[in-house]
Amino acid sequence: MSSLFFHFLCHLLNCSAFILSLHLSKAKDNDKKEEYFRTADIYYSKAEKIDASNEVNLVGKGFLYFARGDYKRAKEQFTLARDQNECNIPAILGKPKLR
Repeated sequence: MSSLFFHFLCHLLNCSAFILSLHLSKAKDNDKKEEYFRTADIYYSKAEKIDASNEVNLVGKGFLYFARGDYKRAKEQFTLARDQNECNIPAILGKPKLR
């Protein structure tokens, strides 16, 4: 398959995971929150297998972990995104919240 297909698939997975992250932040039921988190994490992991250096994926995963309260893993993701691009604004804004 063409690299364009994999590029599109990576974006689709990241968008789907982001939407699930929004649902996670608004859900009241703990079981639903866990379901949204697990599914979003799976989507981000699949996107990561396609393109491990994708900044959108790294930042998205960082905010997913942040929403879950896993600040150590969130900081790691933001750091990886900053390593890719030191001007990555979402990673710059997300990281200080984790100090």
